[in-house]
Amino acid sequence: MSKQNDIFPVDDDDTDVAVTVDLGNGESLECEIILIFETDESEQNYIALLPVDKDGNPREDLGVLLYRYDEDPATGAPSISDIEGDDELEAASKAYQMLIKEEM
Repeated sequence: MSKQNDIFPVDDDDTDVAVTVDLGNGESLECEIILIFETDESEQNYIALLPVDKDGNPREDLGVLLYRYDEDPATGAPSISDIEGDDELEAASKAYQMLIKEEM
């Protein structure tokens, strides 16, 4: 997967915000942003993405994707990058699950 992807609004009439993830094989995946959060273990922000089809319908067969989320300190431009390692993925996944349970 690509190390960095741009975040952008889907269109002027849509309040959802999406990210296009480059899968690294010449294909890309459109995803809606579910949540931006951080873990108790670090100050790193993460982003939870839900893949959608060309009509904006959730692709539940792919599940929720988790990435690192950062903003450029100079410009404020957002970017995502791959989570590095199983420990970091586990911590981000646990934090995401806890936040989702709190919202229910």
